[in-house]
Amino acid sequence: MPDASHASAVIDARRQDVLSGKGAHFETRHRCKDGTIRDFECSVREMQVGSKTIGVSVERDITERKRIEAALGASETRFRMLFEKSRDALMTIEPPSWRFTSGNPAAIAMFGVPDEADFVSRGPWQYSPERQPDGCASADRAKEILETAMRQGSHSFEWVHRRLSGEDFPATVLLTRIEIDGQAFLQATVRDETERVRHQSELRQAKEEAEKATRSKSEFLANMSHEIRTPMNAIVGLSYLVLKTELAPRQRDHVSKIQSSAHDLLAIINDILDFSKIEAGKVENRIDPVRPRPGTGQCEQHPVGQGRRKGSGDALPGGGGRAASPGRGCHADWTGAAQPGRQRGEIHRQGRRGRVGRDGFP
Repeated sequence: MPDASHASAVIDARRQDVLSGKGAHFETRHRCKDGTIRDFECSVREMQVGSKTIGVSVERDITERKRIEAALGASETRFRMLFEKSRDALMTIEPPSWRFTSGNPAAIAMFGVPDEADFVSRGPWQYSPERQPDGCASADRAKEILETAMRQGSHSFEWVHRRLSGEDFPATVLLTRIEIDGQAFLQATVRDETERVRHQSELRQAKEEAEKATRSKSEFLANMSHEIRTPMNAIVGLSYLVLKTELAPRQRDHVSKIQSSAHDLLAIINDILDFSKIEAGKVENRIDPVRPRPGTGQCEQHPVGQGRRKGSGDALPGGGGRAASPGRGCHADWTGAAQPGRQRGEIHRQGRRGRVGRDGFP
């Protein structure tokens, strides 16, 4: 606060202004009866009343006006800081020339111009290639979009901008209509989408490569399955013909096992072909009747079920496999898993009757 000598000097100067006929106009503060301090606007003039000269002072309480002015000043400072510190490029555009009237530091850096004065010397279409990707002239399209935003109050769109260096980059733009003191203009928020577009391109390329690899795998499985099916059909057919001839019991047993194994291998090939259904999401649960006793008996006659004969001349190489019959396949898998590395011992199988739900599971 000013000291007493300074306040006295100010009062003397105002008195001299009043006595000289110029009058005085100033703002001051008074303490009211209730102890509050309020702001006043004072006008003092000299007036002649008869033979006397008096000073007339008119005072107006401006406390509320000062409060509003302070709030507006703080708000302007806050928005100016938001404008200056935003990482998005912010700029204002005014009709009818539709040239930029301001730009924050992010806009200056985005377009590669030296300063704000150079930035506002151009219009939006001058920071764009001659034509947009759809072939439309940038100048014509920009003016259409600006007029649309003024009518609707807001408008967002994608745009290809060009830096002062000549480099094009994709961007998203939001135009917002603002009106201050009866004057309407647009605020533009521009965001550089170069990184997002690059990531999307990489993801799209990775997706295409993955789909290509999946198609190649499916084609390979289908081709190999068909190639294997041809000789397996020959084995099944020839073994069937051999079983129609006169054979010794032991020979018939061996040929029967060959035929049974060929049928099992064909079932595996069919399962491989079902991969296409899995990839298409068309796999469905299927409930099939199972007869455990015949399956168990067949499993004991199957080569993978002859662990008890391992080490003898009749034992055949190979491990567990899958069978056309669900019950038989399970028994064969269990038996084959228990067999390797064991020269002696026993395998016990036990089952129980249960109720199956609608989804095919207990």
